[in-house]
Amino acid sequence: MDQRLNGAVLFGQGGSRSTIRDVDEMALSSDEIEVACDALWHRKTAREFTAEEAELWERLQGARHGDYGGAASIELAEGDITLVRRALKLIKSAVPLDDDELALLQRLDRDSAS
Repeated sequence: MDQRLNGAVLFGQGGSRSTIRDVDEMALSSDEIEVACDALWHRKTAREFTAEEAELWERLQGARHGDYGGAASIELAEGDITLVRRALKLIKSAVPLDDDELALLQRLDRDSAS
């Protein structure tokens, strides 16, 4: 059964849901939620947090488990995808991305281009 949190769709166990996903949305896995939160937190600690990033970070907190390998998933709208991509690219400009960060950035770039 789906749960809605501030307009985001949270998936039930096994990733099932009954709503139709818009083409301008992208589902993030539990591990990707953790990476997105970390990237946004980096922006916050650098005192470069925008109001939109703060709102997204707050919404993601309701879906995250704080650990890798969880069963959560969340749908991000196109604007949210842009915020996460920007945060990851800004980190990349300062320090090398780890494997998880790089994988999410590549997926966001690839999936949003199609």
